Amino acid sequence: MHSDDDEVIVVERPPTQSASFKTRNKTGVLVPCVPSKRKAPPEISPQKRLAVIEILDSDEELDADSHRRRMRKGKSVARPNSAILSLSDDDADSSAGKKPVKRVQSIVDLTADDEPVAGPSSRPLINLGGLGVENKTVEVQAILERAARINPKQQRSDEALARKLAAQEERELQKVLSSIEKKTEGIVFRVVVDIDSGRLEDGTPAHSDDLERFRSWQEKFKGVGMKVKKFHWIVNYELEKRFEKARDTLRMLMGKEPEELEMFHGTAAHNIDSILSGGFRIGGVGRHKIINGAALGHGIYLASNPAMSLGYCVGGNRMFACRVLPGRITAHMGASMQLPKTEVGAGEFETFSSGHNHILVVRHTDLVLPCYMIEWDAPQYNAGLGGMFGGNLNRRGPLAGPLGPMLPRIVPHRLAPPPPLPPPLLQIPGSWATQPTRIRPRNRPPPL
Repeated sequence: MHSDDDEVIVVERPPTQSASFKTRNKTGVLVPCVPSKRKAPPEISPQKRLAVIEILDSDEELDADSHRRRMRKGKSVARPNSAILSLSDDDADSSAGKKPVKRVQSIVDLTADDEPVAGPSSRPLINLGGLGVENKTVEVQAILERAARINPKQQRSDEALARKLAAQEERELQKVLSSIEKKTEGIVFRVVVDIDSGRLEDGTPAHSDDLERFRSWQEKFKGVGMKVKKFHWIVNYELEKRFEKARDTLRMLMGKEPEELEMFHGTAAHNIDSILSGGFRIGGVGRHKIINGAALGHGIYLASNPAMSLGYCVGGNRMFACRVLPGRITAHMGASMQLPKTEVGAGEFETFSSGHNHILVVRHTDLVLPCYMIEWDAPQYNAGLGGMFGGNLNRRGPLAGPLGPMLPRIVPHRLAPPPPLPPPLLQIPGSWATQPTRIRPRNRPPPL
């Protein structure tokens, strides 16, 4: 027995030579067998000798999984010039032992007006498969925020470009609106409708509202045996604006809603374009010449019966259908012969009525709005009026005077024939005249 304090001395002895053994070779002769020398173990460095090794009492107490080295999760480094965005640590779709969950993906276009939707499950997602990441989805808001952090300069540039484009569109819109407001003449649009086919000029069917709106005018033509071929629906922004302003003026003067009438106006073919673009003109007002006379006074001559306006449609078969605000009406001829005031409501009245044939003379252009130009087909009227005016309506004739007494009585589907004209030449018997001569005054002697 030795105590713990006893010193133990180990003396190393050189290895003794091992005994020799004999063995037989391939030929069966016994030969000595010398054992091979053992290799010396590698030397251990002093650093390794100083290493402290922890020896466990039992290897069974260590879990098998604890021998595995736990890898630390790497941090995603944001690269300024990288087009691939790193995913967050919460993505566990591809973890071991779990099936990746498939979710419906939708690509949406975000605008400034999009409001956030309540609930995380209803937020829009965008697929990053085209950017090199497969089967991964991230939220759109996260992408936008991350893109702004990665390249804030590009983000500011995009915002500046968007503001510039929005300001440019606003300027163009204001320019168009101001051009319409400042425009004093011109047609905004014009639609031509064929009555028989119910179609427009390009062959497309006309809208039912357009046909219904024109029906009241068409009935007036049918009442006098005139067939409408086409009607031109005309919209002139400036004329409508002046018409509605005149309505407001009459409403204040009369203390009630002014009456609106549907009336017709006939004119020569060469005046149609100027009326469509700038409205009517009154002779003697605003340096405009008096062309057709002023038998019933100064103003625009209008008739409630389309047949009464046929005498003015020289050079074609077109007349205007107008909306009229007569305002205050007078039957005093002397007042109608005076030139009208410039502004609506400045005078004592706005319209003169002769009391027969339903003819009105409106003294202000703002009170008459041409809304339709009507083409009709009435050969019997052309033939009858041609005999009275010295030719049909397709030829240029003399300027017409006021309507009413000049036109014959209108019979439905038939026009009364004009009075017979005296023969221009007479056969005068006598010794001094053997050839037909023209009529001479009674008190003038025949030539010698």
